[in-house]
Amino acid sequence: MELQGPLVDLDDMNVIRQLRNALAGLLARLGIQHLDISTLRSIERTVTQHVSRTLYDQGAAGLCFRSNRDDQPCFVLFEGRGTLEQSGATEPCTDDIPEFLQVCSEFSLIPERKHVSAHVVRGDTRFAFVDRVRQLVRRR
Repeated sequence: MELQGPLVDLDDMNVIRQLRNALAGLLARLGIQHLDISTLRSIERTVTQHVSRTLYDQGAAGLCFRSNRDDQPCFVLFEGRGTLEQSGATEPCTDDIPEFLQVCSEFSLIPERKHVSAHVVRGDTRFAFVDRVRQLVRRR
């Protein structure tokens, strides 16, 4: 992984404390009295989008956090600030990969089969995408 900025750990209590201060107005408007890990892991996109924007504006290359589904590590890289290096064989995303389709479904995304140019790298049960996801999906 090549980064142009820090990879911010959203599970770090110091980071949460800084975000709590930076987003105090937003949290008050949303009726959130206490920003904590469960709020950061929630599906409430208003909060997570503001968190991402705040950290992006502060120069972060990406974010790391634990999944709210299985507590496994998750990583987000901001475009232009972080890149992945391929390790392992790739396979086209043209087949119906159950894990990929599940994620698309959870975020109301539909794969566009005609413009697929990305590949996935298989690693245990996880996939690492080596090209921008927006080339694969469009909003429903």
